[in-house]
Amino acid sequence: MSSYSLTDAAHTSPVYLTVGDRELFSPQQATFMLTLTEGGIAYLRDTAIYRHEHKRTRHIGLFESARGALHRRLHQHGIAH
Repeated sequence: MSSYSLTDAAHTSPVYLTVGDRELFSPQQATFMLTLTEGGIAYLRDTAIYRHEHKRTRHIGLFESARGALHRRLHQHGIAH
């Protein structure tokens, strides 16, 4: 029996808004998402149960990619974190 459930895999897609020439961006929300991403990586590394280790590696890679994108966006907006 696996400990995996649909709630463990719930996610949402980002929404990017531009009004005129101005991009709407919330540093607080981006920082919060970065925290959630770090938590997801920790969960996958330390707690998640996988039958096939390559899937864990793939999933961690997805989270690391998201972490990199968040870091880049924060830096683009001059936000130190």
